Amino acid sequence: MVLDEDLYIRLTARNDIENLIARYCIACDDRRIEELLAMFTEDAYFGHVDGVHGKSGRDGVREHYETSLGNMGPSYHWSHDRLIEVDPEDANKATGTILAHCETSNAGVAYVAAIRYNDRYRRVDGVWKFAWRGYQFLYFVPAEQYGQALGMEKRVWRYGAWQLPDLPEPLDSWKEFRAKIEKAAA
Repeated sequence: MVLDEDLYIRLTARNDIENLIARYCIACDDRRIEELLAMFTEDAYFGHVDGVHGKSGRDGVREHYETSLGNMGPSYHWSHDRLIEVDPEDANKATGTILAHCETSNAGVAYVAAIRYNDRYRRVDGVWKFAWRGYQFLYFVPAEQYGQALGMEKRVWRYGAWQLPDLPEPLDSWKEFRAKIEKAAA
């Protein structure tokens, strides 16, 4: 059986991007900063999807990881489902939505987080890298509060204060669904 060249390129891209995501989790947990930085393009962005709470360029990404990982104790990142789509117009670009969890600690407190990464990838010199990696939280709570997390209005511990979650309540689809259910119940 002969594979279509375009199909082969896209399947290979998906495999390479999935490996990039796995290497990312391991490098974060092992605190291999140089390896982590090499996974980002020179002009990359990493931070919250709002584009405000993040860093751009490799120096900015380095600053973010040295600060955030420097404040954490041991951590364990793992990705679950991965929706990866290669750009139909440019096989050197792709996007991804990655569902993930993280266990970490800070100042002796264990935390658990549910994360959705919104990624843009770019192949540079034959190697797939993150060009943009934005995260959203369903929750980021002390482990002892995990059992109550989804019932909490503010369930994201971020920037030294409790925050509203990024998911799902702010999403238009969530609001429309809830409005429809509430209308039907009235």
